Amino acid sequence: LASGGEIRSVMRVLLRSRDPRKARRRWLIAGIACTTVLSMGVLAWAGVHLAGQALFSRNPLFAITNFNIECTGEIITPNHVMEYAALYGCSNLFEVDLAAVRERLLHTVPRVREVELARHLPGELRIRVWERVAAARLDGIPSMAIDGEGVVLGRPAPGALTLPLVTGYNPAGLRPGSTLAGTPVMEALDVLALCET
Repeated sequence: LASGGEIRSVMRVLLRSRDPRKARRRWLIAGIACTTVLSMGVLAWAGVHLAGQALFSRNPLFAITNFNIECTGEIITPNHVMEYAALYGCSNLFEVDLAAVRERLLHTVPRVREVELARHLPGELRIRVWERVAAARLDGIPSMAIDGEGVVLGRPAPGALTLPLVTGYNPAGLRPGSTLAGTPVMEALDVLALCET
């Protein structure tokens, strides 16, 4: 009987530990805890976001009073930069996504080589634009200006007619922003750069 009694008590303990109601209760508590933590995280993020807006992007102290735009080159003007970067509707320094403006200018304006943007508190946005300089003309119909890195700039300006003319390579579908890296044109540009030095 003693050994039989031991077996029964062990079986009772095993049966109690596999109680499905307790397992469901544990899963329910774990689910509620996870949901609570996630909800608190979302609320904290929303609070920080709203506080950031109140302190920066909606704060009248940081209203833009001056767009200081400097362009190095003859083609791109400050008005072009304002238009291409879609800055006419911006009224607050912290409304402007500097990285997005930079990418927009670099990817939509083939003549832009480099862009630098900076906020100068309380209300000035500084933009520096370095323009690509035509190094040669690519023979074709129409003739295209190209810079020293092989980027197609578009039709040459009237003053660019004195630039060296690269002939013998005129693929279809060239347009402003196309790059000629890996083509024989790059060898011609290397020769031109060597002549200039």
